[in-house]
Amino acid sequence: MEVDRRIYRARLEQERSEAERRPAPVGSESGLVSDFEDGQLGARFGSGWQVTTESEGSGHATAQMQVVPEGANGGKGSLLITGEVGGDDSRLLRHGWDT
Repeated sequence: MEVDRRIYRARLEQERSEAERRPAPVGSESGLVSDFEDGQLGARFGSGWQVTTESEGSGHATAQMQVVPEGANGGKGSLLITGEVGGDDSRLLRHGWDT
């Protein structure tokens, strides 16, 4: 399928311009999504935090997240993300992250 790059770029610029005119989401004014100071896994705006791995498709990766009491710069909380890459997902180390 042939793509007209001029039309594509014009549409992309139009979308970008429209996005710039939209107001910022309520709760995003400070630029801070989460600080985890209250020990909760929440967000000030948007859809919040969710774990996503290749195990939802055909992979074998696992991931977990939790709020822990040790925060940055003496803070009261931070987000700890742990997991494993396994099975066929090990190719990600070679192709996706090893650049």
